[in-house]
Amino acid sequence: MSAATLFRAKIDLLFGTRKPTRGLKTTNLTLKAEDRAKEMEQVVYLLDGFWREIGDQRVHTNYPLMSGGPIPIILIVSAYLYFVRVLGPKWMKSREPFELKWTIRIYNILMTLVNLYTFHRVAALTKFGLNYFGCKQVGTTREDNELVNLAFLYFATKLVELLDTVFFILRKKYNQASNLHVFHHGFIAVCVWVYFKIAPGGSSILFPFLNVGVHTIMYGYYFLATFESAKKYLWWKRHLTEAQIIQFVLSMVHFSFQGLSSCEYPPALAIIGFTFNFIFFVLFCDFYYHAYVKAKSRAEQAKGSEKASGSTVDQSRRGNRAAAAKSSYLAQNQRGSSICT
Repeated sequence: MSAATLFRAKIDLLFGTRKPTRGLKTTNLTLKAEDRAKEMEQVVYLLDGFWREIGDQRVHTNYPLMSGGPIPIILIVSAYLYFVRVLGPKWMKSREPFELKWTIRIYNILMTLVNLYTFHRVAALTKFGLNYFGCKQVGTTREDNELVNLAFLYFATKLVELLDTVFFILRKKYNQASNLHVFHHGFIAVCVWVYFKIAPGGSSILFPFLNVGVHTIMYGYYFLATFESAKKYLWWKRHLTEAQIIQFVLSMVHFSFQGLSSCEYPPALAIIGFTFNFIFFVLFCDFYYHAYVKAKSRAEQAKGSEKASGSTVDQSRRGNRAAAAKSSYLAQNQRGSSICT
């Protein structure tokens, strides 16, 4: 059946001037089947073929979870979200919290060493990131290939860091598994997969370099915090959040340069990188204000009210309020350890 005949048949059918023929029904079914097949081809292409075309071939052929599209990382992050928000709390509801002190100590010291090694090697290859602050293409030299290996190691640590939240759930520390914490861990795992798949070196290396530097200190702090005798020396926790905020600022400047200059850097990655860092810059600044600035101000105000009061009863009551405010400040300070980048 020609296109003109098919068109006239559809017009007749639309206005009721002709009943559908068996040939038209067959043609319509064939067209619908072909449309569905094309739609499925497009879906498969977007989930697999597209990523094979734009991805770095070294990554595509040599590293696990990277051979096709993002389905594996999406499944991993989805399982993570389901466990920490649904299955884990439900499973722990009738159970006592797990005692994981030594497990967490070993985990923290291993994460410290892995991040320290990555930081050391990237610093040696990039002159502490200075060679990569600006335009830098993904190359194929021996140094570039080592950076690709280190980039995959960085991606692997993002998957391992999902255990941070799992430990919170198993210990029933639900307040530490905040929405910011969960969103950050899941979102950054997907983002790092995308960057490693498309641009596993070059200008993409700066943020991981800054990040592993912060994480070296952060996991070292977590390790020391598991010892009661060391806690009195950990007064510098708030400075970890300050270091995280600084890395967001440097990364925003870096990705802005990639997007606005003539660098041959994928514009989509520059936009995603800037947006990602801006979102977490705002979230971490908000956390910093409430955990350190506002909580400390309340504690000082309560203490000042206690001194100004001439009544012993008022002093006692306000002293209690001051102690409560101080406890709140310390609790907020303690919860800061659950916010990591």
